[in-house]
Amino acid sequence: MMGKQQKVPRINHQQCTRCGLCVEICPDRVLHLEADLPVMLLDEHCMGCNHCYAVCPVNAVVLSNPESMLRFRTFERKTLPTPTRQTVTTAELALLMELRRSCRKFKAQQEVEISVLSDLISLGTTAPSGTNNQGWQFIIIPERKDVMALGEATATYYRQLNNRAASPWWRFLAKLFAKDGLSHYYQNYYQTIEEGLRVWQQDGTDRLFHGAPSAIVVAGDIEASCPAEDALLATQNILLAAETMGVGTCLIGFVVEAARRDKRIRKLLRLAANEQIYSVIACGYPAITFQRAAGRANYNPRVLRLSKSAMKKDDSTQNVASDGEEKRVSLVVYSFGFKHGVPVDANMVWDVRFLPNPYWQEELRPMSGQEQPVADFVIESEQGQKFLELLKPMLEFLIDSNSKLEKKNLRFAVGCTGGRHRSVAIVEEIKRFLTERDVDLTVFHRDMERES
Repeated sequence: MMGKQQKVPRINHQQCTRCGLCVEICPDRVLHLEADLPVMLLDEHCMGCNHCYAVCPVNAVVLSNPESMLRFRTFERKTLPTPTRQTVTTAELALLMELRRSCRKFKAQQEVEISVLSDLISLGTTAPSGTNNQGWQFIIIPERKDVMALGEATATYYRQLNNRAASPWWRFLAKLFAKDGLSHYYQNYYQTIEEGLRVWQQDGTDRLFHGAPSAIVVAGDIEASCPAEDALLATQNILLAAETMGVGTCLIGFVVEAARRDKRIRKLLRLAANEQIYSVIACGYPAITFQRAAGRANYNPRVLRLSKSAMKKDDSTQNVASDGEEKRVSLVVYSFGFKHGVPVDANMVWDVRFLPNPYWQEELRPMSGQEQPVADFVIESEQGQKFLELLKPMLEFLIDSNSKLEKKNLRFAVGCTGGRHRSVAIVEEIKRFLTERDVDLTVFHRDMERES
C-alpha cells in the first residue's frame, strides 16, 4: 500500500449527459467540457481520486481498477440505496467518538483474528490522503508472542536510555549539545520507565502493551506529500472502527519514539529506508466494560479574522474593551501525577495524596476520576469533604484578589501519585464549583491517560 500509482477512470461517452458535475469537482482540473464535445480527461495529470466516479448521477464514469473497492472479511459492505450522505446522524457519530476510550486491560489468551485486523486496516485506508498518495504502510503483529518480542526490543532501547539519563555527566553533555532533551526525559519519564522495566524484568508485567495480544503498526512513506497526517488520519479511522467491532485499542507512543531512534527495532519490523513509524496500536478484546462516556477538557478556540478590514475592526473593539471594561480572570486548573514530574508553570500546586486512594480498590482501579464511582469515593470521604470546605473559599479569594490586578492569568495544579484518580476528581469538582463564577476557566488532565 506504499504510494501506489492510482489508475485513472474511463468516461462512457454514450452514457454521459454532459451535466458538468465531474468537471466542477475535479481537484486537478483534468476534466474539460467544451461546446458539443464529450467530457475530456487528461490522463497524465489525473491523481486517481475517483471523485468523478463518486459524483456522476448516471454512472457514466467507469473505474479502471474496480478491485480498488473495499472488500471486508468479517462483515458485508453496504451501498447507498439513494444518493445521500446522511448514512449516520451527527448524534450517532458523536456518541461513537465519546464512547471510544483507550483500553489498558485485555482478555488474556484471546487474540484478535487476522480477518478482523485486516478489516480494521481496510477501514483505515478510507481516510483522506494528501494528493491521494496513500503512502501508508500497515504491519500486523498478530500474536502475543510477537507483541512481546516488540516489547522486549523496546525495553532494550529504554534500558540503555535510562542508563544514560541516570548519569549527571550524560545529562550535562546533552544540555550542551542536544538542547537538554535528556534532562527533560529524566525529569518527566525516567521514573515511570524505570518502574515499568523493573516489573517487566521481575515478573513479566506488561506496562507497555498492557497485555494486548495483537498490534497494528502504522507507517508512512517519508517521500509522500503528507506522510504523518495520512498515517494519523488512518489511525483515527482504525480506532473508531475497532470500537464498533468490540475491539479495545490503545496508542503506544513509547514504541513509536523507540523505533525512530533504534535501528534494531526498524530491522525487527522490516521497515524500508523510506518508511517511518507514526503510530502503534495495541489491539485486543477488553476485559472491562466502560459504562458511560466521560468528559473532555474545556477548550477556547481562537477566532481569527485575517482580512485587513476585519483586523482593523477587531483592533478598535479591543481598544474600547481595554479602556472601558475590566477583563475577567483567566484561570487554568489541571491535574497531574507526581511520578510523572511536578509542573513548573503553576502559580499554586495542591498535593492531594493524603486523600483515600481509589487505586487500591480493585473495582475502581481501571476507572478515572471523571467517573462517578471514583469521584464519590474521593469527594465523599471525610478528608475530601474537609479539603473542599477549605479550598473553595480560597479559590474565591484568589480569583477576587487577582481580578483587581493588571495580570489576570492564574494556573492552579492539583497532584496525586499517578494523576488518574484523586487529582482528576478534585479538579472536576473545582470545575463544577467555578462554572457559574465570572471567570474564563480551562480544565485539563495532564497525566490521566498515561500508563499506570
